[in-house]
Formats: sequence, structure tokens, C-alpha cells
Amino acid sequence: MMTPVAAEFDDTAELRVLVAEDNPAGQILIRLLLQKLNCAGTVVSNGRLAVEAVIRGGPYDLILMDFNMPVMNGIEAACSIHSLMGPAGKLPIIALSADSGGALREQAVAAGMNDFLGKPIDVRALTNALSYWGAVSRGGNFGAGVKRRVKN
Repeated sequence: MMTPVAAEFDDTAELRVLVAEDNPAGQILIRLLLQKLNCAGTVVSNGRLAVEAVIRGGPYDLILMDFNMPVMNGIEAACSIHSLMGPAGKLPIIALSADSGGALREQAVAAGMNDFLGKPIDVRALTNALSYWGAVSRGGNFGAGVKRRVKN
């Protein structure tokens, strides 16, 4: 049984991301990718810890949320987060899953998730999603050198 963990990134980065990922290898990969993209944030190992991190006030600009996690899955966590009052309930949530089928995407949309990235994570797709949803969240221009995300 895996112990839930939280790992903080450098807090001087431009975009603050909460990552909910239960797989240790996936956590390391996402952490390295985000650091390379000058993003800051927290990694948690299940949906319940993600909800608790949002309630504590992070503060976060967006969430990367794995679908299949122990304790509370990504769908349940997204619904719980979007039920919160104030800015926390409006955080953009990007679903992460190795299963990129249409039914899963529909579940993500129904749960209020704003976007969907397949695993293994494509760096260009991650960069586009962070640029677009970071700008939406902040009302600004994160990643000015990156083209805005084009919806499929």
C-alpha cells in the first residue's frame, strides 16, 4: 500500500500547479516536466489529498488530475473541488489518463474537468494546456511564447 505524500516544488515559478497522481514514476516525470517549464506546485498521491490541498488554499492556478487513484478517484475529486465556494471551486482541472477513449473524455467533461491529456504525457500537449489554462485561471498571459491551445 502506497503512503500518500506531498512534495513541494520551487515556489518562485510562474504557474502554481496541483498534481494528483498515485504512481511514483508518474509523479517524478510530471515533477520534472513542470520544473523544466518553470512551474511550481504540490504533488499528492490521491484525490482526497487533492481536495484537502485545495481547501487549505494552495494557492493553485490549475490542477493536473489522474483518473484512477486510490482513496478518491479523479472524477470524485473534481466534483468535490467544483462544489467548493469561491475561486477554489473554479480552478481549471486537466484530466490525466492512459486510457484516452471517448467515453473517458465524456466522463471528464461531465465531472467538470476542463481538459484531457493522455499518458504518457506529451510535452508539447502539456505545455499548450498549461499555457492556455494558466492564462484562463490568472486572466493573464502565462507562456507568452507558446501558442494558445487549439481544441480538438
